Amino acid sequence: LSSNRLEQGTLAWARIDGLADDETPFAFGGAKYPLRVKWTLGTHTVLQIISAFQTSTAIRTSVQNQFEVLLSAREPGQVQLRVAVEIEPNAKLHFYRGARLYEDRATVVVVEGTQLLQPAIQPRSIRITPNAQIQLKPNRADGTFALRVPQQFASQLTIGGDSNAVLKAFSIGDAVVELQHISIPHNESTFIPISVCIIDF
Repeated sequence: LSSNRLEQGTLAWARIDGLADDETPFAFGGAKYPLRVKWTLGTHTVLQIISAFQTSTAIRTSVQNQFEVLLSAREPGQVQLRVAVEIEPNAKLHFYRGARLYEDRATVVVVEGTQLLQPAIQPRSIRITPNAQIQLKPNRADGTFALRVPQQFASQLTIGGDSNAVLKAFSIGDAVVELQHISIPHNESTFIPISVCIIDF
């Protein structure tokens, strides 16, 4: 599983590598007989399973009997992904101790994509005039994120004020503000384009 935490609207992949980390999908005891692979979800509202070979939404490709599938994050929530590999009755050496079924499960969490709640509209970038300021509010709980201005833009912008979320602009030009999650162990940042310019009415 490429990631067990996805943002809404993104893709991940899930793949069977064999019974051990160094095996290929065809190393199930030599795989002299066909294997039946079945992917299922606990609910279909959070994730959608898509064939890794599907190149168009107009053509549906089956996800059964595939060693790799794509997962499309549809709605925030949590869901269990299950894969089952069943051997043919004639196969006797595919699995350890003559087992007929190999199963694995993983829990996938889908979260809402990071964005700003304030400004209320969702612009592709924020336009602000020199010497102006604006309060920024992400769609995450306080204490789970940090806003900062990268060093190369420090002469144009600053972040400060209440909750360290007030953006102040100085000189004209393009810059970015980094919205960084600090409540998760891995680095996950969103960069918000900022345009400091004179606005004529």
